[in-house]
This record gives sequence, C-alpha cells and structure tokens, in this order.
Amino acid sequence: MFSAYPNPFDRIITFDFTAIHEKVENLSIYNIKGRLIREFISKDIDDSKTMNWTGVDSKGNSISPGIYLYKINTSRFTTLGKIAFVH
Repeated sequence: MFSAYPNPFDRIITFDFTAIHEKVENLSIYNIKGRLIREFISKDIDDSKTMNWTGVDSKGNSISPGIYLYKINTSRFTTLGKIAFVH
C-alpha cells in the first residue's frame, strides 16, 4: 500500500504514496523516543505522490544514525512504520 526506500537509507529516502488512493494529509517522522523530528503536510507532497527526505530535522540539522518512526495520515486511515538511517 505504501513504500519507503531504500530502507535503511544513508542520504535520502523516498516515500512513495502512489498506492494510496486518497489525499495524504501529513507525514510525521519521530525519533525512537517519540519526539517529532519532521512533519510534512499535503502541500509538501508533489502531484506524483512521492516525496524525498534528506534526513534533516525541522530546524535543518542532520539527524543521528538510528531507527525512526513515521506516521502517514489520510482522511480515512493512519499508517505507521519504521525506517533506519545509517550514515
């Protein structure tokens, strides 16, 4: 239904929403402790329904290597998953 690749990633990860047949409202990325690292809203996701993330937080700082959690919200469901950053 959704993919994030490559996972693990070292420089850039692509979130692919093409299999989701409704509008993605937001994509939130959290560290393993549950702290919000970065949030993307629907206007950040282009019409091709893919989005690249370069592993920087909301302040523009590079994240540390480790496991991160993501949450995708649409009007009808929420999807959760994990990604690994290995730099």
